[in-house]
Amino acid sequence: MKKKALAKFISGAILFPLGLLACSGVVSASDIDVKGSVNWNNNTTGSLTITLGSTTSTVRAGEPALTVNEVIDNSASGVDPILPAGLSDVPEIGDFSSYAWCIDPLQSAASNVTYTWDLVALEDAPYPGPAMMDNADDMRLLFGNVYSSVLGGTAPITGLSYNATDLFNAFQLAIWEISKETSDTYSLSGIDGGVFQATAPTAAIDLAEGWLTELNALNDADDTTVSAFTMPAANNLFALESSSKQDYIVAIDIPGGGTTPVPLPAAVWLFGSALLGMVGVGYRRRKES
Repeated sequence: MKKKALAKFISGAILFPLGLLACSGVVSASDIDVKGSVNWNNNTTGSLTITLGSTTSTVRAGEPALTVNEVIDNSASGVDPILPAGLSDVPEIGDFSSYAWCIDPLQSAASNVTYTWDLVALEDAPYPGPAMMDNADDMRLLFGNVYSSVLGGTAPITGLSYNATDLFNAFQLAIWEISKETSDTYSLSGIDGGVFQATAPTAAIDLAEGWLTELNALNDADDTTVSAFTMPAANNLFALESSSKQDYIVAIDIPGGGTTPVPLPAAVWLFGSALLGMVGVGYRRRKES
């Protein structure tokens, strides 16, 4: 069994209910669309080779600057809109973070082109699926522990002896692994039947594997492994979703107090060289749809 109870205790934050989407393979609806664009200038990772199922691609991705031009309420006049879980009101343009992170390794989006995305709960992305569902809790823990304090700028590097590209690549790879993994263990090597694998510079792989190992420790069914992830989960993360273009993780300054946001720039990078080469194995529950 996946140890969400332990993850919740350690995070000190109110995570979304595990059963939110577990009873259905259908992505929950939202009446909210977001119209805007991304700017990739100086905000991409290096060249990464990834394998997802039977598809192998060389990709560049990362954290583009996000510009939101319009938030569209598609509900009928006089009817309360259906909102993504975690929101109690329709967000305004200024509530969105200035930057976003890619969720789907095989989709793309052009720079400075206007798109319209569906605003959905993190559990519902990416689309086409499978959606990450309960893996979204681990994504929030990754952001809360590795990338915190108002999303913006490039991946913070203060205090670590790694270059920005390695850190940037590592964080992107960890996001893709969490968003796509359906096996019992997070790993970029595809162990235990993992569907996502990646090839990148050793430093980036080792950093990403270190963070993923901390999530595996949180999900250890036997309570035998202690995780270094002790910061709160970032509960103000949502997704911009499209059937044909890149999906993004965004932070929202939640109006109406729907969920206590955790500040997502000046990150708490708790893990340095001590994480390199970590091979602790934790087991995670296979997602049930």
